[in-house]
Amino acid sequence: MPLEFPTSLLIPFLSFLFLAVPPLSHALTVRVNSGYQIHPNGTQTWVGRTTSALQGLIDTTYPTITSAERGSITHFDSTNLRYLDLSGGEYEADSELRIPDLFVLRLGRYDDITGINISSTPDPNPYLTSEPSLVSFQNVRYSAIVGGYIDAGGNETWEAINVYESSFCVISGVRAFADGENIINIHKGTGHLVSDSFVDGRNKAGRCVWLLATSNAMVFGNRIVRCYGHSLDVDAYVSRSFVGFNELHYNGYQGIFLEETANRNVLFRNNISHSTYSAIDVYALVVGPVRDNVIARNFVADSKKGITSGGHRPSGHWSENNIFVANEARGEFSYGAYEVKHFDTNGDIWIRNTFDGETDQWVGGDPELWRKTTVFEYELIPTGRTKIEDVKTSSALQIFIEANFPQVSKDSYKDASFFNEDNLRHLLISNSKIEADETLVLPSMFVLQLINTSFVPTSATNYPVFSLNNSTLTSVIGGEVNAPGGTAFSVSNSTSCFITKVAVVSPLAVDIVGGRGIELRNGNLTGIVRVKSSSNAILYDNLISEGGIDVVDAEGCAIFDNSVVGGNVGIAVRDTSNHNFVFSNNISGSEVGIKVHSETHGPVQRNLVGFNTLEQCGTGLEVGGVYWSVTRSEKNIFMRNTAKCRDGAFDYKKNHVWNDYWIGNLAGAGVKWKANDPQKSSFVAVESYCIAHCKSYSIAYAIAYAIAYAIAYAIAYAIAYAIAYC
Repeated sequence: MPLEFPTSLLIPFLSFLFLAVPPLSHALTVRVNSGYQIHPNGTQTWVGRTTSALQGLIDTTYPTITSAERGSITHFDSTNLRYLDLSGGEYEADSELRIPDLFVLRLGRYDDITGINISSTPDPNPYLTSEPSLVSFQNVRYSAIVGGYIDAGGNETWEAINVYESSFCVISGVRAFADGENIINIHKGTGHLVSDSFVDGRNKAGRCVWLLATSNAMVFGNRIVRCYGHSLDVDAYVSRSFVGFNELHYNGYQGIFLEETANRNVLFRNNISHSTYSAIDVYALVVGPVRDNVIARNFVADSKKGITSGGHRPSGHWSENNIFVANEARGEFSYGAYEVKHFDTNGDIWIRNTFDGETDQWVGGDPELWRKTTVFEYELIPTGRTKIEDVKTSSALQIFIEANFPQVSKDSYKDASFFNEDNLRHLLISNSKIEADETLVLPSMFVLQLINTSFVPTSATNYPVFSLNNSTLTSVIGGEVNAPGGTAFSVSNSTSCFITKVAVVSPLAVDIVGGRGIELRNGNLTGIVRVKSSSNAILYDNLISEGGIDVVDAEGCAIFDNSVVGGNVGIAVRDTSNHNFVFSNNISGSEVGIKVHSETHGPVQRNLVGFNTLEQCGTGLEVGGVYWSVTRSEKNIFMRNTAKCRDGAFDYKKNHVWNDYWIGNLAGAGVKWKANDPQKSSFVAVESYCIAHCKSYSIAYAIAYAIAYAIAYAIAYAIAYAIAYC
């Protein structure tokens, strides 16, 4: 007769299988003060005041973390990180101090005088395969150095800190010095952070901070001074990284150098002054184009050049498709505030970059090399503009516009680069209440300025009040639009169009579909702003009520410094949206503050969401997707967001996520982390000391686990079968 398999016998074996690889429990904190290890019972053991002695303590005290152990962690925090607290003054670097996995070196927990100085005779055979450094992170994950000082001065070979082929490492609150080529060097790997540190070259070091061939790096809140070369160098193959809120003063060649193939990075709100060459330089020379970067809201002052962009031939070695928006230059610039073409450029866009000073604002060489570079100063209004008053209907206005501002062909402006009061057509309408009896279609190369003028519907309007569709260099400044039944502004398949200082009440306030380089600024909008299948849209300084911003299938958009009040979702980034930047927004009263989610046809991926404030919402930040293999949140970064919300600050796995990265996010009272459905999202991790990472197990780990599971199941089945048979 057939044997029945006694399934109850399988349970102990399966339980053993899951217990065979337990969660990592190596959490450990060791304190060394003035060279003595302080034990929990108060006794002391002499360790030494050299890095070689500290290395011996680390190697013997902190067990090696296997890749299987590290891969099994879903939450990095004090339960699994290991800490070494140094205090009591100076330690001498006679060799490199090698940081292991899941390890935090804290030099500032007990005092502010502790640090590491290089010895007069450091080890001539350093461990690193790259540049030698006093503190080295090599092939490690989830480790940090916090506080204190690292001083490699007096030796032109050694760096202060080197991070090489590692991932998710943090340098925070450190004072770093060196006399050689680099002070902090980050080469390869992903997800590194340098924050709240003071880096001083003392007019001897070349680079203060060097990023090379890395991704998802975050450099913010630092003070960087007196390096004679590329002070903060975002070098070749650096991608999807954030450089913001830094102070850079009295540096040499450049304050920030964004160069070679660096792509899809953000430079935001940096304050740079007294650079001997340029404050910010975007340039390619050897490797390939520097492209698709956003340079926004930076302040530059008193340098030879303010912000410069370009490249050297051969073809393709240029600045390409970068966006320079709302930067401010002030003071003395001997060669001009903005050099839009330092040799060769291709497709850059400059919007609303201001200058307060006596020297030239714009400089550049041969315009034939500019290759569609656009400088758009649409708010410079000519004194001889066309003016009309007391307009009654949109249809009458349409007839006037078509008669006086005929549509222009692209050939008429394809070779131009500067667009301002000299070549744009302007119409001013004042003191009018206009009945929106049809869609008003605006031509290219046209600026419509509205003063004390409103557009009101004839009834429940179901058509757009304004159409900027298929337009180039078209702008609307000011005015009020009421469209309770439809859309206020439709901007479809357009390039470099701008809507600013408008007041709108409409279910769909602004609808941006397709196209590139659309700017929405300083609006007071009630309703939804949608950005669909568009690239490089720029939305900032808007107040949006009872609606929100909906980014769908969009790429490379910058959404910053907006205030959103109420509505279901404050800002949504969804479906196949990728490489978008959502930062420094203030959202209150929405059911969900920010939602990064995919629902239909592909992953939402590689977006940066940082420095946002989310208050009085249901959930602060919600992330996920509805189907694991297709629609999920993937490789997004969530950095330094602050949430005070009733149902939880961060829902980091609303169903399906993969390889997201969370770092330094803050929550008010209540639930900080929540997971909607952990069964569908086992591949997630969040938060640590300054470290948080949503990740998947590696393929090797998954295969090993599957094999182990199969073997355990087979053994369990065989034993149970034998017992039953006997």
